Amino acid sequence: MIKFLIAGFTALLLAGCQSKPTMPKGALVCEEPRPQMCTMDYTPACGHHSDGKTKTYSNSCSACARTEVSFVVAGECKK
Repeated sequence: MIKFLIAGFTALLLAGCQSKPTMPKGALVCEEPRPQMCTMDYTPACGHHSDGKTKTYSNSCSACARTEVSFVVAGECKK
């Protein structure tokens, strides 16, 4: 029963996060604590900075390791 309640609460919480109008579909929110180490694979991710700027990083881990990045979207940033 408790697992069911936790799963339901988590689903509601995630649904609320996905409804933010400023985040594109498929965005991954960077969470605390930030990664201290990342793999060196190249899977481009577009890091969205808190000031509205974007930058392409080698992968989502590398992007979220930066404190100025709020969320990432798979693929290179559009110019």
